Amino acid sequence: MPTLSSEEALELVEELNATNGGCRLPCWWGITPGVTSWEEARQFFATFATEIIQGETTQINERGITYSETLYIPRYATGREPPSLAVGGFRVIYGGISSIQIGRLHIDYSIQLDQMLEVYGPPTQIFMKTFSNAPEFPLPFTLVLFYEDQGIMAIYDYDAERVGDVIRSCPMPVGTVLWLWSQIIEMDDGDIEFRALGPDPSKPLRLLEEVTDYTIDSFHQTFKDASNQTCIITPVEHCE
Repeated sequence: MPTLSSEEALELVEELNATNGGCRLPCWWGITPGVTSWEEARQFFATFATEIIQGETTQINERGITYSETLYIPRYATGREPPSLAVGGFRVIYGGISSIQIGRLHIDYSIQLDQMLEVYGPPTQIFMKTFSNAPEFPLPFTLVLFYEDQGIMAIYDYDAERVGDVIRSCPMPVGTVLWLWSQIIEMDDGDIEFRALGPDPSKPLRLLEEVTDYTIDSFHQTFKDASNQTCIITPVEHCE
């Protein structure tokens, strides 16, 4: 049972969502992958979480070393719908938090594209995925910002439309998915795609420079401006 009253817990959650606990990503609510132990995080969540779920434990073998990774999912109450949410998944190795997945949050809580680019600078890589046609309308459009040196990945799912021979997507406020990880973890393109799209995606991610006229620097300069109304354009031939 949480040690804070329901009113105190709600106030704390609203403050954390507004301030991120006063820290910078990849720190989340004062919890930093590669620095914070799960016991420290568990004690923190125990003050206001409605429950802490222990998920699967996975055996991982890297460079001839086998170790276990366990997933923990705290849930907490909010003053919004749905009333109880999971802050995300905390993956724990040898008692330390190795990575954090923040699920798609309410738009008010999310770090939007312009904010991410303004605060954290140009990403190491930018990926995208869209379709030339799909049964549903509008077309789905996924944009991934990958910050290798900062341990941050932000995933934005926008709407897109086909206009003649191009696909156009105009970024707007959306709920954001974040992956945050310890700097000792190496991420290759396969790891990025798995975390952004899940296993067996219908289409792979493509590098921004391959499917648009943007470079990383020109994209950063264009979309870090909150007043910008530019759309992302990619030829249909790159979406087949």
